[in-house]
Amino acid sequence: AICAMDDRDSLLVAASFDGTIGLFSQYGQKKESSLVGHRDRVNCVSLRREIPQRLFAAASDMTVIEWDMETKQQLSRFGQFDHDGWLW
Repeated sequence: AICAMDDRDSLLVAASFDGTIGLFSQYGQKKESSLVGHRDRVNCVSLRREIPQRLFAAASDMTVIEWDMETKQQLSRFGQFDHDGWLW
């Protein structure tokens, strides 16, 4: 799994082969929730300091999804990209 930590190191974000994104509290000790939206393996997750409470995830379904980390809702879906291979 590909992972990212938030700025306070209180949330671990893990990409998954089943198209979901797992959200784990404090160093992965407890799974808080899952983000469901991709149709294929999630290859990359990114939490950005410049955009608080936003998560970006790229997947093998050739899409990038922007998530609101407070509401756990999908904000935007970008794709289907004309791209040969996976999005990393």
